[in-house]
Amino acid sequence: MAKCWVEWNKDADNNDYWICRKYMMGFKVKHPAHADRCYIATCPGRTSKPEIHLPEPRPLIIKIEEPRVVEEPRVCAAHNCDKPVAAHKQNHCSEACRRRANRYAYKQRQKTKKVDISPKTPAE
Repeated sequence: MAKCWVEWNKDADNNDYWICRKYMMGFKVKHPAHADRCYIATCPGRTSKPEIHLPEPRPLIIKIEEPRVVEEPRVCAAHNCDKPVAAHKQNHCSEACRRRANRYAYKQRQKTKKVDISPKTPAE
């Protein structure tokens, strides 16, 4: 026969007692820990006190982070621009500076490129 499910507690003097949750639900009669049954004649008996096994505490691990080195903000790569680079950009502060830098680089390449623009004479 199955045993009654009981509720285990401790009183003010730190003594164990149990309360029958099946037969004496509304009365909340406290039974001493050594009593095997409640006061109802048909009570099959109480369940044993559950043993609580607490896990061993794990060692406390403290992670010490090294101080972060703050990098200086990057400067825009465009000619004659000293603004910081935008957070979502790679080398320039804005799209306008990127275009200006590309135009300036193209002009510089064209100056260095030596192109013979003299008219071709027909070979005779």
